[in-house]
Amino acid sequence: MLSLIYITFLELRQVPLTTIFLVIAAILAPLIILAIIADKKFKRIYLLAIVFFLLALGSIYIMYNVLFFLIPAILFGGIR
Repeated sequence: MLSLIYITFLELRQVPLTTIFLVIAAILAPLIILAIIADKKFKRIYLLAIVFFLLALGSIYIMYNVLFFLIPAILFGGIR
């Protein structure tokens, strides 16, 4: 039971981080298209958008790892 509470805490801690990075990445997605069209003008925005996309992908990867660990914890949490 304690492990389930701990894993749930880990999952809840990761959700806002993932959501924040996904929202920022979605906002910056049109700027990536603009950066490709006008390369020199939006070079900094282009690099910033790539960084946020990588952060969003990293957060999603962490979430999937937590979920793959949470499902066995729920299934086998009562077995001693």
